[in-house]
Amino acid sequence: MICVYGFSDGNSVHAVAEYQQRFPNRRLPTRRVFTGVYQTLRDTGSLPGVLIGAEHDVNEGVDEDESVVQMVQSSPRASTRRIARRLRVPHMRVWVTLHAEGMYPYHVQRVQHLRPGDFVARLEFCKWLNGSHELHRYILFTDESQFNRDGVNNTHNSHV
Repeated sequence: MICVYGFSDGNSVHAVAEYQQRFPNRRLPTRRVFTGVYQTLRDTGSLPGVLIGAEHDVNEGVDEDESVVQMVQSSPRASTRRIARRLRVPHMRVWVTLHAEGMYPYHVQRVQHLRPGDFVARLEFCKWLNGSHELHRYILFTDESQFNRDGVNNTHNSHV
């Protein structure tokens, strides 16, 4: 590539045409690739590394993924940033791994708590409700945590 670029006197458009003529069966790089490779060689004295997706090891990152999942399972309240620091992996790698495993972060907020004495009060309420036959017509029963007339729910603020 560098030879073709030099042959074309540093003209990237001519370098692309010459490269295509000399190597018709190869992948054709853009003119920016020619100028980028030349610039890197001039600045650093070495050629840039090339990572092609087909050449990646299929098992690359498998141990990291398993470590992320194990860490989340062992301490589910740990933040993704803390997990990334402990495993020395990028923060987004933790996110991608968790999403690939179908795991999504959430905050649990308990908004009510049943105590042992609540059973008696709940039982009395149920008996009272069964005793008033007209009241059932005015109660709307639903399994939704919140609802409104237009059917739009904001589940971001849902509490468990």
